[in-house]
Amino acid sequence: MSRKIRRIIGRNINIAVSRLLESLAYLPGMDRIKTSTYTVESPRIPSAFDGFSLVFVSDLHAHDFNRGHEERQILGKAAEALQPDLIVTGGDWIRNRYRGKDRDIITSLEKELAQVAPTVGILGNHETKLRHKQDVIDDLTQNGIVTLLDQSLFLVRGGECIKVTGVETLYHLGARKDKKLREKKLKAYFSKCRKAADDESYCLYLDGNRSFEKPDRPYMVLLAHRPELIHLYE
Repeated sequence: MSRKIRRIIGRNINIAVSRLLESLAYLPGMDRIKTSTYTVESPRIPSAFDGFSLVFVSDLHAHDFNRGHEERQILGKAAEALQPDLIVTGGDWIRNRYRGKDRDIITSLEKELAQVAPTVGILGNHETKLRHKQDVIDDLTQNGIVTLLDQSLFLVRGGECIKVTGVETLYHLGARKDKKLREKKLKAYFSKCRKAADDESYCLYLDGNRSFEKPDRPYMVLLAHRPELIHLYE
């Protein structure tokens, strides 16, 4: 096949010291899953998250890995083999619509991932521009996936925490040909998003320890469907 391989870059994910940061993607038109591995190190990562393993899944575009046989669970088994502590989804679950067979495929994939490990995620441009966007969000919630729409949550483990902030996709801001105007709009959007994220944070407990203190500047994982725009958030 002559289709271009879409690589999922992990530079927008920062989780733990000396641990594998996994990234899953599919090759369009093929029943293969490509895995790329990244290790992120920082002295600011809490010791309880040393060795933390995260699987990042994005741009599935309603691809039917199971060929109509849900029991195969190809995506779920691939994720499980990576032994994740957390799964993060990067959006673009859909192609162009969210009805019929495509919706059935997507909800099946959501269930596969949520059965493997706690799962959180964001939306991509395909969902954001969709008329049935709320249906996508409702299905994600029903299938056990927390969707962060300019929101944050604290991952809590071993009495320590890191912060995960999800930035909703930015295509709706326009000005795609005017770089200066686009960046001006994006900076204003990120400023608004930062305040919303700080105001709407909650906790996802990864073990039985529910006692912890929130640091003034927690280590943060920032999720965005357009990772090249993240520098504007800083």
